[in-house]
Amino acid sequence: MTVARILTSSLFCTVVLAVTVGCQNRYVQYEGGTEGVRRPTTTGQVLEFNSVQIIDRRLQDWRGAERGRQSRILVQAHNASLTATNTVRAWATLQNRTTGPLAIQVRTTFFRRDQSPLEPPTAWEQVFLDPSGGIAAYEAFSLNTVEDVGFYYIEVKGL
Repeated sequence: MTVARILTSSLFCTVVLAVTVGCQNRYVQYEGGTEGVRRPTTTGQVLEFNSVQIIDRRLQDWRGAERGRQSRILVQAHNASLTATNTVRAWATLQNRTTGPLAIQVRTTFFRRDQSPLEPPTAWEQVFLDPSGGIAAYEAFSLNTVEDVGFYYIEVKGL
């Protein structure tokens, strides 16, 4: 290999790496269709912050087309971001795994950095999912500014 070819190849790799790293959103949690975190029914559980929790057993335990029990919904992605007014927007993308339409309820609680509740949970919001892979987005906004918000916690239950 010639020196010019090595330099050209190195420059190309450097540019591709810089563009790839610079364009990534390091905060988005792409779960690739996970079933969300299954919340145990026992008391005294530890909250899993910055997560989507399926708290309804009817949504968790369902016998689909595949073998075994699975969740009726998938959590495709979730995250939190800063708004123009310096508050926090928490969001989740949810997908229906059933062959019929599905109505669910979703709410968010925002916590301080010390993990204490910052504000009351948002009101339960109805989200409708079309059948057979229908996708819907949910979002909630904090009442406090980003300086106060440390974590979010999204809960999902059936209607």
